[in-house]
Amino acid sequence: MPAADVTLSEQLAHWIATLRYEDLPPETVHHVRRCLLDHLGVTIAGAGSPIARTVRNYLLSSEGPGEASLPGTQMALSVPNAAFANGTAASVLELDDGHAQAAIHIGATAIPAIMATAQARGASCRDVVVATAAAYEVAARLAIATRKSAERGFNATPLIGVFGAAAGTSKILGSEARAIAHALGMAGSDAGGLFDYHGGWLDSWCINVGRTARNGVVCAHLADAGIAGPLDIFHGPRGFATAFTDGALDGEQALRGLGRHWLMLQTYVKPYPCCRRLHSVIDAVLALRPQLASCVEAIDRILVETSTESARLDGRTFDSMSAAQMSIGYGVAAALLFGAPRLDHFGENTRGDSRIRALVERIEVSASDDPSITAGRSTARVSVVGGGVTMSETVSEPLGNPANPVDDQALEAKFLDLTEPVLGQQAALRLAQMVWRFGEAPSAPGDKDGLAFLRDLAPAHAG
Repeated sequence: MPAADVTLSEQLAHWIATLRYEDLPPETVHHVRRCLLDHLGVTIAGAGSPIARTVRNYLLSSEGPGEASLPGTQMALSVPNAAFANGTAASVLELDDGHAQAAIHIGATAIPAIMATAQARGASCRDVVVATAAAYEVAARLAIATRKSAERGFNATPLIGVFGAAAGTSKILGSEARAIAHALGMAGSDAGGLFDYHGGWLDSWCINVGRTARNGVVCAHLADAGIAGPLDIFHGPRGFATAFTDGALDGEQALRGLGRHWLMLQTYVKPYPCCRRLHSVIDAVLALRPQLASCVEAIDRILVETSTESARLDGRTFDSMSAAQMSIGYGVAAALLFGAPRLDHFGENTRGDSRIRALVERIEVSASDDPSITAGRSTARVSVVGGGVTMSETVSEPLGNPANPVDDQALEAKFLDLTEPVLGQQAALRLAQMVWRFGEAPSAPGDKDGLAFLRDLAPAHAG
């Protein structure tokens, strides 16, 4: 725990306020660009989803247009509502990034808040890079320090994501350290979010992500305008730790190596549009698939061994896209039949494929008692039995994790696959090239090489 006279939020706020672009190591700047590219891709594609359309139409009807763009559309909303709409769009496809150790989706909560504020303020690309690095780092560290909250049923993305959104927004605003500490205090006072999203899971989850982005924006703007929040929000007698972690919040752990050891580098990329807990299972199936593709009908049983938490994702009803995205059995069947799953493989037409149902009925999912599997959150073993032969594959680090990374070329391919149908091939490629150079040279507020390009990210087919 930090010294009694300087609270954890005040120490984090001081670091945020003093962080400069020149303080960022090259690998951190590059990682921020990767995060921005991935985020813009999933946001532009997600903007066309029914949930994202419903949210932005409601916001537009209730408030009217504003100054912050909604990539993938021709609309613009106020800064808080643009953060809400874009956060929803970023999370709706189950393709947004996450943090491997902290178990939190940072990009979908932080980047919409940063981008909307930066666009309205005429901030530069370098400003966005610094704010994004600050937001990811603060959120990752706090989520790791508060992991006990998950045991009590709280979801780190809305619970902790609001701190990242507030931190990034405050950095764009140029807030002083005291105001940032107040913003973090207000963010903590407003934090929450439960794991129980099932039965309307996708709708509720995406709305919570969008609201988290908006709440971070509001807290930062109000604090910058002089509104006070509790300065000891984390360790106060009725503060965050008491409410969410039974007092287990290690402030020293959250601060250790801050600015020297960048925990944000541990974020992962999702190659498949489904719950991250399915990815090791899918990778194992894809490794076995060359030997099985021609004899799927001869499979007697498929045994999936994984962690206790992951084994709960054994849904057998696929009446919605989100139900399929949260089902290990469905992920196994789709990977066996089609290879690396794409968005359309979770759509209505594919969910009705009789071959999917036939395979799912032969799949057994269990919580393993093998220490080599239970020792890792992401580890899974898939065993396929058929014709008197058993083939097995174990995956400890799913594709996209820091230890098994998606390289820049593959990340750009994911981006182009998501954005070309919306923006057109040339516009999507130009955007990718721009993001890879994001912040490369200083840009003055309002310069064309700043954030004006966000207004151009409308569908190519729009009238």
